[in-house]
Amino acid sequence: MKSKRNWRLSPIATAIGLATMASMTPVHAFAQEQQAAEVEAQEAENAAEQQPEEEGSSGVERITVTANKREQDMQDVAQSVMALDGDQLERMGVNSFEDYAKAIPSLSFVSTTPGRNEVVFRGISTGSQEWRTDSSTAVYLDDIPMTSAAQQVDPRMVDIQRVEALPGPQGTIMGSSSQSGALRIITNKPEVDGGIFGAIEAEYSQVQEGDSSHRLEGHINIPIIEDVFAIRVAGFTVEEGGYIDNVVGEDLFLGRTNEDVARDDFNTWGIDGGRIIALWQVNDDWDVQATYLNQSSKTTGDWKSDAALDELQIVRFHEDVREDDWWATALTITGDLGFGVVTYTTSHLEREIFYEFDAMVSDQLRTAYTSVYNGAAYDLAYNFGTTINDQIGRRTTHELRLASKGENDLQWLVGAFYETTFDAWDWYWQVPNLTSTPAWTALNYWAYTVQNYYNVPNVYPIPDTDNYFGEDFERQTDQTAVFGEIDYSLTEKLSVGVGVRWFKYERERTEISYWPEGVPWGNFDTGGVDYYKGSDSDVVKKFSLKYNVDDDRMVYFTYSEGFRLGGDNNTRPASVLPDRYEPDKLFNYETGLKSTWLDNKIRFNMAVYYMSWEDMQREVWDPNLPNSRGHANTGDVETLGTEISFTAQVTDNFKIDLTMFKNNTEAKEDVWFSEVVPDAGIDPQGPDDWRIATKGQELAIAPSEKAWIGLEYTFPGEFLGANWWTRYDHNYYGEQYQDWGSAQLAAEGQDPLVLEAYQNASFQIGAWIDNSWEVTFSVWNVWDERGASWIDSGNAFTLQYLNDIGTLNDNRYQYMPNYIRPREIGVTFKYHF
Repeated sequence: MKSKRNWRLSPIATAIGLATMASMTPVHAFAQEQQAAEVEAQEAENAAEQQPEEEGSSGVERITVTANKREQDMQDVAQSVMALDGDQLERMGVNSFEDYAKAIPSLSFVSTTPGRNEVVFRGISTGSQEWRTDSSTAVYLDDIPMTSAAQQVDPRMVDIQRVEALPGPQGTIMGSSSQSGALRIITNKPEVDGGIFGAIEAEYSQVQEGDSSHRLEGHINIPIIEDVFAIRVAGFTVEEGGYIDNVVGEDLFLGRTNEDVARDDFNTWGIDGGRIIALWQVNDDWDVQATYLNQSSKTTGDWKSDAALDELQIVRFHEDVREDDWWATALTITGDLGFGVVTYTTSHLEREIFYEFDAMVSDQLRTAYTSVYNGAAYDLAYNFGTTINDQIGRRTTHELRLASKGENDLQWLVGAFYETTFDAWDWYWQVPNLTSTPAWTALNYWAYTVQNYYNVPNVYPIPDTDNYFGEDFERQTDQTAVFGEIDYSLTEKLSVGVGVRWFKYERERTEISYWPEGVPWGNFDTGGVDYYKGSDSDVVKKFSLKYNVDDDRMVYFTYSEGFRLGGDNNTRPASVLPDRYEPDKLFNYETGLKSTWLDNKIRFNMAVYYMSWEDMQREVWDPNLPNSRGHANTGDVETLGTEISFTAQVTDNFKIDLTMFKNNTEAKEDVWFSEVVPDAGIDPQGPDDWRIATKGQELAIAPSEKAWIGLEYTFPGEFLGANWWTRYDHNYYGEQYQDWGSAQLAAEGQDPLVLEAYQNASFQIGAWIDNSWEVTFSVWNVWDERGASWIDSGNAFTLQYLNDIGTLNDNRYQYMPNYIRPREIGVTFKYHF
């Protein structure tokens, strides 16, 4: 069973103790010299958003968020919200998703390679690698939806205003895929009256026992027509050095080596991109904003280590490559109508992903297990190749909303939304010299059978190809919705809110499997084409009560619903899967406290929630069609948890940030395959039936605990002609299961695969010089922890069996963890103008 660990935060406790000692030390307010010259004053104003500011008597900074599609003080929102502003992100040394995810209490993730993340709030996930299943978390860049399942887009954190985390269902405002929560990245916008200003930044770093990295980025604000039109441009280029050694080794069965691709530090990541935002203030009431952004990344090598080798080593026979390129455009028109504000936003996102990964292990195991699989058609003579995927995605959205303005007792928002998405991939298994293997003869016999007995023309003889097996996939989803929310102040202290969203969707999907290329695998009546089409509509709701105890403290209760779209399954006559699967819904009951104390020196927020996930969607295999799978609603899950966020401005110069998260998830009941797929003809709970959910099992990617603390100190006065600051961040990430199967094994008392708990820390110290230059020294993963964000164990059972019977004497490739990046030390130079 998975152990229930207590908080193991001794380094954090030590840090708190040091922080308390520091707070007892007398300090003096940091005061900037006033510039007499007008030009120098303007430069200081333009740099103000980046220059360290003293909190002083004002206490903790108040943060404005747009969680409900309107600007609100974070402390006035009747739901759990957390925000990290741009200054804090920079002080934390944040560059990518994994850097800021540690600070958001209820956000968990699994990462297999950079830019390939599964993002989850409050543990609402069935596990990673379900490519066809919609994400339970919505991701936005400004108002651009960027949500993707299993391969979440990771925008580079350049010139960012803030990150907003909205845990819990956001279905009425954010729509589908915001089932467990939403993550919003807000960029800095052009300033029409701010003059020309910007910054350029360069960084060099070195991974311990790894390669060096470098980063160059910058942004500039340019008013084209003063007070009317301005643009803001940001750009970046990054090369992250590797730390995994691809060491020389032999394949499993024939003794061939990988000398031609073996090298140290072979896992590299390059990212390039930019963003331009144009703002036109038409008049005092109307403005138009246009955005274009793009990002291209390329990884080479593998981020896994083999537990059977020395630390941070692996043996690969192909230099794995993954390319991820995307671009997006958006147009937003905002107008003040007097009684309300109207906003129209349209966006378009396109993404292309290509990868080619080493397949030596699975290819050679296929040959070794020829007699178990299907005879000679699997006999590749221990030849091996790669798996290749060429994937595209497109998303176009339109949203029109009208919101009330002013401070009336009645506040309201109404809107309409339309979205169309398209995903497609061409995935295949490529084996060089396939035509010279015993499998080729057997596959030609198979093609002859398909042509003459299943009436599929022109497949025999098979044209020469190295594409052993593959799948072509296309899916389009069109969604329409209308939504609205109202908030009404019943008294000066008590207000009530109600929200509703009606949505309708149509889904269409086409899949073609082949074995080998040119010969359909299944559904011969349609030439191997599987076609799915369906539509549905539904409603989700929201209700909240908010009570202002006084000006500094508010308590609330919120009921909210989130959903993922349903769909239809296989149209093959032989299929036994349900014709359709319904939207699954998450029902959230949340109560919380938003508060500030000691004249705004302390901010303390807490939320306690109970959530019921009903008709949970999961991928299931079709027992009548071994290479076909679909979706089914597979039972209910409940989760109970607590989120805490604490910030204290201990002195004018010293600040503490702290977040904590406790969560418990479990399946409500046993769910058997015969219940979910009654047409399979399996005796309920008989010898051929099996559990697809076990009562009491936890969810995957659902750590039971998580914590983070940040300590920031600004030194009073000048030292060596500079103003100094320092920050230390430390987070604890509880153990979790990365997939559904491991969680189920634990519930059944067997030995599961667990991602162990780990801690991670970063440290920065920086100096401001002459109000323009900034130098920062950084250490990431200070204690050089080896926390695993993913473990590849897909071939462990087969490999162990072959070792047990004496066919193999090789323990490699059974457990290959993907560790967080080792300790890295860097220096950054930044110039503000």
